[in-house]
Amino acid sequence: MPDLQTEIFKKVLPNMSNLKFDDPGGEQEVIVETASQNTSVAKSIWEYVKAHPNQTLAPIVKAFPDIERTGISTRLTQMRKRGNIIATPSAKGFLYSVSSDTYSALSRTEALAKAQEARQAKRKQRQIRAHVKAAKSKAMKPTAPAPKAVARPEATPRTSVASLLDTMSIVQARELYDQLKKIFGG
Repeated sequence: MPDLQTEIFKKVLPNMSNLKFDDPGGEQEVIVETASQNTSVAKSIWEYVKAHPNQTLAPIVKAFPDIERTGISTRLTQMRKRGNIIATPSAKGFLYSVSSDTYSALSRTEALAKAQEARQAKRKQRQIRAHVKAAKSKAMKPTAPAPKAVARPEATPRTSVASLLDTMSIVQARELYDQLKKIFGG
């Protein structure tokens, strides 16, 4: 395995130039290529497509081994939607070519405005869907006649124990007493 310094230069710090370490082993100046330091990934992909028109996704992915296939595909789709790239359908997939000689990236304000428009459009679509759903559910409900009032039985008035005993005969009171004695013991 190579030493740590070499690995850092290869993997971690590929875009830094004139980097020096304070190792006592020697004063060695290392220069790293900075060709793509100020170039975005999307612009690099656009430049590749400009140099190699009518390519499918597979050769473009092979040209950028450090970037995942989904990342390249996403950037191609974004550039196609912005009008930087033309995607022509074919039997092998889309054939990509540039639409103009210059690359135009979205500025931060343009990107924010576009995102805000998209959010507003989604919000409006949700409102429309909710309105349509409410209208459908209202239209689907059968119009049943209003329920008729049901006569409720009259509630018996609450009575006290004394008033109950006053209305009973002695025989009924004795039966009540015997039943209560069975239930509660005594």
